[in-house]
Amino acid sequence: MHPQILLHGSAERKIDPVQLRAGSLTLQYEAGFLRYIKVGETEVLRMINYNIRDHNWVTIPMAISDEKIEQDSNGFRISYRSESKLGDIRYHWKCLMRGDEDSTIVFEVEGEAMSSFKRNRLGCTVLHPIKTCAGKHCTITHANNRQEILKFPELINPHQPFFDIREMRWNPTDSVEAFLQFKGEIFETEDQRNWSDASYKTYCTPLSIPFPVDVKTGDKISQAIRLNVVANKTAVTDRKQPIMIELEKQGSTSFPHVGLLHSVLVHDANIIDKIKSLKVDFIRVHVNINDRDLLKNLNRVLQMAPLLELVLFVDEKPEESFIERLLPISDHIKQFIVLPVTGKTTSSNLIDNFVPILRKHFPKAKVGGGTDAFFTDVNRERPPSNKLDFLTFSINPQVHASDSTTMVENLETQNDIVHSCRVLAAGKAIHVGPVTLKIRGTSADPRQLSMFGAAWMLGSFKHLAENGVASITFFETSGLNGIIPHPDESWPETFVDGDDAVYPLYIVLKELLTHKHSRVIKLVSNYPLLVDGLALTDSDGKLTIYLMNFTGKDQLVTLPAASRMRRASTIDDNVMARWIKNPDGQFLMFKEVSTTVSLAQYSITLLMQ
Repeated sequence: MHPQILLHGSAERKIDPVQLRAGSLTLQYEAGFLRYIKVGETEVLRMINYNIRDHNWVTIPMAISDEKIEQDSNGFRISYRSESKLGDIRYHWKCLMRGDEDSTIVFEVEGEAMSSFKRNRLGCTVLHPIKTCAGKHCTITHANNRQEILKFPELINPHQPFFDIREMRWNPTDSVEAFLQFKGEIFETEDQRNWSDASYKTYCTPLSIPFPVDVKTGDKISQAIRLNVVANKTAVTDRKQPIMIELEKQGSTSFPHVGLLHSVLVHDANIIDKIKSLKVDFIRVHVNINDRDLLKNLNRVLQMAPLLELVLFVDEKPEESFIERLLPISDHIKQFIVLPVTGKTTSSNLIDNFVPILRKHFPKAKVGGGTDAFFTDVNRERPPSNKLDFLTFSINPQVHASDSTTMVENLETQNDIVHSCRVLAAGKAIHVGPVTLKIRGTSADPRQLSMFGAAWMLGSFKHLAENGVASITFFETSGLNGIIPHPDESWPETFVDGDDAVYPLYIVLKELLTHKHSRVIKLVSNYPLLVDGLALTDSDGKLTIYLMNFTGKDQLVTLPAASRMRRASTIDDNVMARWIKNPDGQFLMFKEVSTTVSLAQYSITLLMQ
């Protein structure tokens, strides 16, 4: 495997963003957009960008040309041209950004359609960070100049909290005030946590306008966003601190049950043995209730794990023959998930028709419902949780953007999703799955093969486990979206050598599951977009910590003095390159540590007392 693909899923080296300043503001310029606009350590905006979403909500890629970047100690000016191009869509843009010494940033775009097409969205977008916005008052000025004081939602809002926006004014902290102005179109705001994004998004065109919209050749837009920030001197001071982790002193959660989604590919004995050696708690199977070979097929799946999670897509009561085919393996059915064929979430009628039958014949199995898609579906069409044992939904971090930085940002949103779902569940358990790197049914993501992907999985487990979910289903058993290769669904030779036995996901999951009898302690990093961690404690009170470096740079982490971590073993690219070819090998080499530990790029470091 190419060394860069092993690290982060691409043969190309990552390009560092350009660091900018505009008066008291610091920010980054990356791939045509502005990110992480801050006053000191206070994040004001997460991003200003623009895009086209076609009639299927696909984001159209863009190519930048004629890029010019000018900057000094107090300001900057950036200009470029870009072309958004995919299929029959051709759209040209001119972009101008400037930052001034009075802490003002202006972002302007002018676009022209070079072809006719249908689109759902076209134009500028602002992303607001959750941490400094949730629960804060925001003064909205509407198109008719009427003002309204509203709040950024704390629980995930199923619908848009703000409409008809011309201006926004809010205080990220008591010492910082932010003022946004929009020109060229009317904007509105949605809670992107519904789709696992770590932001509120202010966008155009309003969803009240019917879509898709016809775009004709020659159609033009002109939009501008202006941000001004006022802050006192204490807020402006840059206080960059070393990376530190801290442990919660009280409380812990159970290690959730962990499963895999069964791939539709035929598994040979080699694949079955590899999955069995992981010792996952269950395999999730999407069941065809009319399959006459169902029992035979499920018995083969049971060779990989002791229990099954059966997902039933149904609209009517099952035939008795379906129940009879399952009875011989009733002791191996951990849980059922009942989902509609034609709807988005489990309805009350579907529960009434199906759940009593399952409970009668399979009294040991839990029965849940919800959705096989995004949390937003459960949030908008709420199943009656009082009739179920648990609620469920899936997670992936790439609904709106696919860069690795955004994927890491979106990990923290899993906290908010579970918290909001717990309110809907009214005390019932929460089962999350499948958790995938990309939307299922789309093209495969090469980060499935990478150490970044394995670190992201650990980050997902951390946030879900710390918040007390009962079970998590990760990825597929094999293939392009799995944790090991499959001969019928292989990556190009440039991605995977023929001798590679497993992916890093497999190695890390196998190591993690050796601690399945531990409890999970909440761990907090002061820079979670760079380094985060998962803390576990066994029955004897001994602590184990996994540290994940999400970046392409080495990072130094300060350990909590009270943790008394004494030994460390780093899984870097050299270790992983050997381990994926010999998954049964012993490659953890521990060294003594004191108060700090150095993490290689995209590595995972295991700390033990």
